[in-house]
Amino acid sequence: MPLFSVRKMFTGKTEKKVTVHDPNIYTVTLTYHGDADTRLKFNTEISRMTVGDDTTQYFQITRSDVRVNDEDTADYIASDLAAQCGNVLYPLQVQVGQDGTMQSILNHPEILQRWEEKKIRLKQYFTGPEAHDYIDATGDTLGQANTLLNAIRQDIFLSAYFQVQCAGNRDSFKTSYYLFPFEAPVVYDVIPTGNRMMNNLRQTGKEETGNGKLEIKYTFHKIHGLIQSLQAQLDAERGKQAAQITLTASCINSDDHRIN
Repeated sequence: MPLFSVRKMFTGKTEKKVTVHDPNIYTVTLTYHGDADTRLKFNTEISRMTVGDDTTQYFQITRSDVRVNDEDTADYIASDLAAQCGNVLYPLQVQVGQDGTMQSILNHPEILQRWEEKKIRLKQYFTGPEAHDYIDATGDTLGQANTLLNAIRQDIFLSAYFQVQCAGNRDSFKTSYYLFPFEAPVVYDVIPTGNRMMNNLRQTGKEETGNGKLEIKYTFHKIHGLIQSLQAQLDAERGKQAAQITLTASCINSDDHRIN
């Protein structure tokens, strides 16, 4: 059943009704290829949302703990700290534009409230100046909505998912992905092919100013219209750096009843 709630969107303004619909659950594998591959695995739940008069696209995202190369991140202190800090984001509610980019965070005040409650426990558990510096830096990122939004836009799975879900039916377009840490995104010129009725859709792209390539194959569920499966390969070069990334995602509850 859908979850109904009422939230104040902005202080002092009229409250808008928010409906979070039943989620689609995806198993996601993200592999960074190199001398030694790094493979991230996690589950993600994505729900459509109806906000107010329903003229804008909103989605709610939750995510399971991430396994790195089939190992639990809790086995490593640094990874566990990063995971504990990151988990405060969820559930995350975002507004998505017609071009598939995440434009704003609907529940930023709630995220801040969760962080204020959690950071005290984190500093009690993770001791030492380096851990506390990391926790403080996380708080700085979470505290500014624009900074946090820019960080979320660097999530390759969410970027690919919303770009395909919301903007994949254009004739040609430019899209960008953050493949290199702390650097500007890689921009691709993309051409979609295939037939929505046959569900054999594909995007192929070339890097705007380099030799990088992009290929995304995807299918949609025939009833509720959300993504059923997604396979992506992205690569690019920056100077002496090279990035090659493989992404796969598959809906594991597609036979359940969903919204239209």
